[in-house]
Amino acid sequence: MPPLPHSSRRRPRVAVAIVCLIVIVGSITAVRHLPGTDAPHEPVSIGTLPEGSFGFNQSFTVSGRPEEVYDALTGDISGWWDHSRSGHPSRMFIEARPGGGFYEMVGNSGDGIMHARVTYAIRGKQLTLDGPLPFSEHAIEMRTTYTLEPVGDSTRVLLTVHAEGEVRPKWPARIERNWRHFIFERFIPYWNAHHPVKQPKTLTSPVSPPPSTKS
Repeated sequence: MPPLPHSSRRRPRVAVAIVCLIVIVGSITAVRHLPGTDAPHEPVSIGTLPEGSFGFNQSFTVSGRPEEVYDALTGDISGWWDHSRSGHPSRMFIEARPGGGFYEMVGNSGDGIMHARVTYAIRGKQLTLDGPLPFSEHAIEMRTTYTLEPVGDSTRVLLTVHAEGEVRPKWPARIERNWRHFIFERFIPYWNAHHPVKQPKTLTSPVSPPPSTKS
């Protein structure tokens, strides 16, 4: 028996492909006509967000070396940082290294919030954090920088905050007020309590004995 032409051998495959296509189209049509699928969608509310930017500086001076002050501003800051998103953090700390972060931990299972990431960290000189601190659910980016420099036996710290993105009318004043609270009402008293100012020693000349009254 002579072999079938090449085109004849293709016909069964073409027929199978056509059947499969008919089944797929029928399935899609059936799904489209299921009860409830033709119900109109609820309208989606799409709004615009207020955009803006702001910035401010604050500075303060405390006794001690820049490295010591830097260490108190980073690491475990639960002793002086008193604001949180969770309301009951188990720990608040800043991992002072590039790629580290400002973390608010909740419980002991690893749950928590990352408020900002560390992009610049040189002990005793500068720390920079980028993140939405404290508005983690909003489209705002803030760059917060501590710059430290020695001034005699003390350290001057310059805090710089720059923000851009979703900015609502009362936020700039609120954030600046919060930072004044953290620095002047929390950190400085905490620092002074743990690092009392060393009083300079007073040099006194030896006291001469009173003159003798014996004749």
